[in-house]
Amino acid sequence: MKYFQKKTGCSFYDNIMKNPEYHIRAKGIHHEIVEMTPHQYMRECAFMQGTTMEHQYQMVEPKLVEEYKKRTLAGSPMPMLSLEPPYNQEGRHRAMVAKELGLKKIPVLKVWKE
Repeated sequence: MKYFQKKTGCSFYDNIMKNPEYHIRAKGIHHEIVEMTPHQYMRECAFMQGTTMEHQYQMVEPKLVEEYKKRTLAGSPMPMLSLEPPYNQEGRHRAMVAKELGLKKIPVLKVWKE
């Protein structure tokens, strides 16, 4: 996708993608990159954090969304979003940028431990 990088910008998650066998064998950490709608991403955040969709949208700062949107339209792709249940997520503002840009699907790195 031209609006997203193939990395998250978080060294821990980016290392998982670079060395998946090590993380599975040594730490039991698995990952997959999935595509979902911006709405699905916000719903996943709400579910894993035990909040409402309304709360997730309230956590989004419109000023940051506009700033990220301008940078993205100027040619700076955003880092991929991430979800690591039960608590960690990074990407609500980027999901809202994608929604404003009319993107149907966004790349999300899902991480879990077995």
